[in-house]
Amino acid sequence: MQDNIIAGDALDFDTQAPDYPASDGWAMTYRLVPRTSGTPISFTCTTAADGASFAAEVSSATTASWAAGEYTWFAYVTLSGERHTVDQGTVTIKADPAAASAFDGRTDARQTLDALHTAFKAYVTAGQGGVAEYSIGGRSMKFRSAKDFIDQIRFWERAVNDEETAARLAAGLSSGRKVFTRFTT
Repeated sequence: MQDNIIAGDALDFDTQAPDYPASDGWAMTYRLVPRTSGTPISFTCTTAADGASFAAEVSSATTASWAAGEYTWFAYVTLSGERHTVDQGTVTIKADPAAASAFDGRTDARQTLDALHTAFKAYVTAGQGGVAEYSIGGRSMKFRSAKDFIDQIRFWERAVNDEETAARLAAGLSSGRKVFTRFTT
């Protein structure tokens, strides 16, 4: 099973369970269970062209109704009332972009970095850059320091840069990072 599924896209892949081949009469089912709340999803595979493997084929119309979120999946085979779990993993179902009225395609790291930039700007423009803490009528408040914001921003900038580098490498491009060498004799 793949790591990501986009709701509304057809799902089509072959899989094997060498100890339980389809040619011996075994049937394979996938069950996707939401990590938090929601309705589990199940689909049954057919026998693949080679006769021993299983073919998972789920139509676009069916996946369009799947709720976006994180799921744990289980693959199990059955024959004459006997069941064996043969594999499991995790999958993310992403929202259908064709049906979405709003969509934020940023990674979690990018969203966090953008939120930190917004918070830091509000912190500085509110004039809190010089106030560490104050007390009024028995109630006190202590603000984060600018250094705390900057440290967090630097951390999340590195995380975003690492994600962008990985995406470039996965696309067959250079990392975008410079490598310096010195040759001596």
